[in-house]
Parts: sequence; structure tokens; C-alpha cells
Amino acid sequence: MVAQHLVVVIILLVVAVALPRSADLVVALLAVVKSGAGYLPVDPSYPADRVEFMLADAAPVAAISWSGRELVLPAGLPVVDIDAVDVSEFDGSVVSDADRVAPLRSSNVAYVIYTSGSTGRPKGVQVPHTTVAKLFANTESVYGFDESDVWTMFHSYAFDFSVWELWGPLLYGGTLVVVDYVTSRSPEQFLELLAAERVTVLNQTPSAFYQLAEADRLASESGRAAELSLRWVVFGGEALERRGGEAGDSGSSGRRRRGTVGGGGARAGGAGMAPALVQGLLLSLQASYAAPLILLAQNRQADRDRVQYQEDRARTDRLIADTEYLTREIASLRIALGEVATRDHRHLVGRPTAEGHRQPAAGGRPAAQRARP
Repeated sequence: MVAQHLVVVIILLVVAVALPRSADLVVALLAVVKSGAGYLPVDPSYPADRVEFMLADAAPVAAISWSGRELVLPAGLPVVDIDAVDVSEFDGSVVSDADRVAPLRSSNVAYVIYTSGSTGRPKGVQVPHTTVAKLFANTESVYGFDESDVWTMFHSYAFDFSVWELWGPLLYGGTLVVVDYVTSRSPEQFLELLAAERVTVLNQTPSAFYQLAEADRLASESGRAAELSLRWVVFGGEALERRGGEAGDSGSSGRRRRGTVGGGGARAGGAGMAPALVQGLLLSLQASYAAPLILLAQNRQADRDRVQYQEDRARTDRLIADTEYLTREIASLRIALGEVATRDHRHLVGRPTAEGHRQPAAGGRPAAQRARP
């Protein structure tokens, strides 16, 4: 229904999303891509000058925020307050191209992400839907994600690692636990959240994981070890150092850890959101978004295989042509060498005289003498 509302108020360009980490954030991002626009993540915790630059540079046509925001949005920019938007006029049906200003294609921009700016001014990168589809298609056989997995969205949605964290569980029908900002800053609270929500897929930068591993070690030593359900720990964003003997190696003891249960995460599709709004959007995701992504990935792989076959066939044809050419050249060279050898032999040996003796070659000795060492 939010997507239907956006179709009415925006043109298919970029929509800024400025929301705190919550289930509302997931709904807003999903609504933007379903409306046909690309989302510009504007983390409210970012410095004001960075937010101002991003908004000026990307020039979004609208923004989704909340009524309690403190960040300043450009004057004249249409704003949809997620906690005040009226969706009663929409029935929650799947958004189709008939509702959009233009058809949604795989080449459309899914989101615009800005670099950190550590080497200069931040740069915006437009990422199409097909790139996200390739990411999961290329790793599908490695991880084997499915509807039983529970993921955490730990990082800022303005950090590109969040694309993997967010769309992974939604694509495979799993559960997404949105980690609030306060919990993400506390390794101890985050460890409790992992145990309480029985998280199976954890995505971390190495620096964040080192802190979590230390919290796990201390909890174990104090007799409060967390009973974790982790199946995968996926690292990204930084180089990973090998550190033995830390909590990340705790599984080597052959026992599961037990500890306190708590946490501070918001589960997408859980309490705190209008059930019809979340259910309608997430179910329509599986029907109208996930399936095309998988089909697109399969088609792209088939296209790559076809192109590879054509390239291999062309290389083979060139090799055959080169081989035939070389064969002809070698044959011609052999003929030429044979003619030269025959001519030189006649020139050196000379012709027989009337008396039966051979005439020596010009300027040389008789052939019989030339044969001596």
C-alpha cells in the first residue's frame, strides 16, 4: 500500500529514505523499489554536512521519513511520513506496471549508495536490480539459504553490506531481525539478541566481530555463555585477520553455550507494524519481486553460457584456420627448400664431360677432393 501511495506522488527517479533502524525502514525500502524508483539511504545518524551533500547531489524527487526526525530535509522536497501516511484508499494489491509511470525493468536503478569519502568527496553509485540479482545467484549454491534462516540487519542501510543483509532473507523467505542502533553499539546486547532470536546467518565486518567474540569469551568465562544457532558468519568490508583462541572458535569444544536471553531487535513483520501493511508487502515481494529476481539470474546465466559458447567456437574456428594456413605454408616451404637443395647440388657437383669425368664447379675443387676432410 505504501508502494501504491508512492506511485501516485513520485516520478520514477530516486527517493530518499531517512528512517531509524526499524521494521518501518524495511517496508519503506521495499515500497520504493516496488514503486519503480531507486532508494537513496540517508542514515539519520550521519553528519549534517554529509546528508546535505548527498541530498543535493542525488536530487531525490521525494523522501520517506518520520514525524519525529531531527535531520533537515530540503525545502520543497515532498516528504511521506511513514507514521502518518494514509493508505486507507489502497487495497494492498500487488503493484504492477499498469500502476507505474513506466515499466519496471531489471536495468532500473535499485538504490544509490555513496562512498565513505575517505579519499575525497563522497561519490554516488547507481546500482541496478540486475546487480543485486547476480549477487545472490552467484552465491546461492555456496550457502544454501532457505526459509528457515534468521538474518540480522546489523549495519547501517547506507553501508552497501546492508544490501546483502536486507534482501537475502526477503528473497529466500527467511526472517529478518532489524538490529536497533543502541544494540548494534553494544556487543553484549547484540550477543543476547543473537541467542534470543536464534539467528542462523550473521553478517559482520571483522572489527565488529572481534568485539562480539570478546563479549562471547567473557560471557563464557563468567558462566553465562550464549547458546547460539549460527550456521553462517559472513565477513565483508574489511580484511579478516586470523585470530585463534577467541570466541569465534568456541565450537571446537564440542558443546553449545548457554546464557541469558534478551535482546533489542525489531522483527520485520512482527509487532509494532500494521499487520496488513507488512504482510501485504512481504507476501507480494515473494510473488512479484523474488521470483523475477531468480528468473532474471537464471536468464543471465544462460546468456553468459551462450556468449561463452560462441566465443569458444570462434576461437576454435580461428585455430583451425590458422592450422590450415600453417600447413599450407609448411608444404610450400618444403617444396621451395627441395628446389633450392636440388639446384645447389647440381651447381656443386657439375656435369659429366665427354670423357666420363665430372666438370668441377666454378672456382672450386673436383667433387672427389671436396669430399675429403
